[in-house]
Amino acid sequence: MLGKRNKIFFISLLAFLGLLTAGLPAAHAQAATASITASVVNVRSGPGTAYQIIGKVNAESLVTILDIESGWAKIRSGELQGWVNDDFLAVEEQEPPDAAVPQVILNGKPVSFTVSPRMVNNRLLVPLRSVFEAIGSTIKWDQATQTASIARHNLAIMLPINSTTATVNGKAWKLDVPAQVAQQQILVPLRFVAESLGGCVGWDSDINTVYITAPAAGGAKPLAVEAGSAKVNLRSGPGLNYSVTGSALSGETLPILDEENGFFKVKRQGTEAWVASWVVNVVWGYNVEWKPGMMD
Repeated sequence: MLGKRNKIFFISLLAFLGLLTAGLPAAHAQAATASITASVVNVRSGPGTAYQIIGKVNAESLVTILDIESGWAKIRSGELQGWVNDDFLAVEEQEPPDAAVPQVILNGKPVSFTVSPRMVNNRLLVPLRSVFEAIGSTIKWDQATQTASIARHNLAIMLPINSTTATVNGKAWKLDVPAQVAQQQILVPLRFVAESLGGCVGWDSDINTVYITAPAAGGAKPLAVEAGSAKVNLRSGPGLNYSVTGSALSGETLPILDEENGFFKVKRQGTEAWVASWVVNVVWGYNVEWKPGMMD
C-alpha cells in the first residue's frame, strides 16, 4: 500500500516525470506503474466511494497510474481506466528509458512498435500485437480474465497478464518474465514469441539487433539454411565469440541438425559447424522425423 513515505515518493515521481515531459507530445509522456495489493479492487468513475464502480482489477495486476487526488489514483489497466483507492497500490520502481533497447528484425524485416520495447530483469519485452500480427496471427483480449489469446494456423496460445505460465496448444509454457500491460499494450518476452512460433531468436551485440526467425505457417520446422548473396561464416560453437572454422558459399544449402541461442548447427562436407540464423535464409518444411537432440 502507499504509506506516507511511498505517497511522498509517488507524488515526487509524478512531479519529476511532469517536468521531464513538459512540452512533449502525449505519446512521449511516461507514467508510474503500480501493482494491486488486494485480492480485488473496485475501479470507480471518480476519486471517491460516491462514484460509480465501472470495473475491477485483481491482485498483483500491473496498472499505469495517470494521476493522484485525495488518496485516490487514476489508473489504466488494459482498456479499463478509472480511479482506485491508493491504499491498494504498490508503486513499482521506475527504470529509466533504455536508449540501448535493440532493434527487432522478424524474418528479415524490421518490426515497428507503437510502444517501445523494454528490458525487465535482463529480458526484452516487446508489444505482443506488433510481432504476432506481423506474421498473420489473430489476437483477442478477455478483460474479465486479463488474458490474451493468439491464433495462427494450427497454433493456439493463451497468455494471462502477470503470470509466468502461458499455454501453447494446451500445454503449459513457463516464462522468465510475466506478460504485462503498459500504455494499453501487452508486453511479452521476445524469446517466448519466437519459440512459441517454432522459430528461434538471435542477438547481434555489435549492431544491437535481435533477429527472430519464424516459420511462414504453423507446425513447420527449420530443415536447412541457404547462404544468400555472399558467403557466411561457420563457427565452432553457437555464438559470435566462437572461432570461424569455414564458410558456406553463396546459394549453398546446408541441413540443420540443431538450434541454440539463435544459431543453427549444420553439416557441410561431413563437418558439423554453427551459423547465425540472421545471416542465412531458412528452409522450412513438415515431413521430417525429428530425433532427440534436434530442435523441437
